[in-house]
Amino acid sequence: MNHLRPFLLRHQARMDQIVEFVYRETSKFISAHQAEIQFARTLSVKLLSSVNETVSEFFHPVQRHSSTRAIEGPRSVTSDQQSDNED
Repeated sequence: MNHLRPFLLRHQARMDQIVEFVYRETSKFISAHQAEIQFARTLSVKLLSSVNETVSEFFHPVQRHSSTRAIEGPRSVTSDQQSDNED
C-alpha cells in the first residue's frame, strides 16, 4: 500500500477528472435509458422468482395425490371398497 500512495498523490487531479467524466456519462446514460432499465429490472425479478420456484420445487417436491394416475392408469378397487360403496 505504501508504494501506491505516492502514485495516487501525484496523479490525483487526473484521477479526479476521470472519475468525474465517468460519473457524468453514467448519469446521462441512466437518465436517457430509464424506461429500458426499469423494464430489464422487472423482467429480471420475474425471471429470478420463477427460477426460484422451479428450483425450490426440484429440491423440495410436493407429492400430489390425484384420483387417476397418468402413467399407471386408474386405481384398482379392492373388495373392501366395493362393499363400502354398496351400502
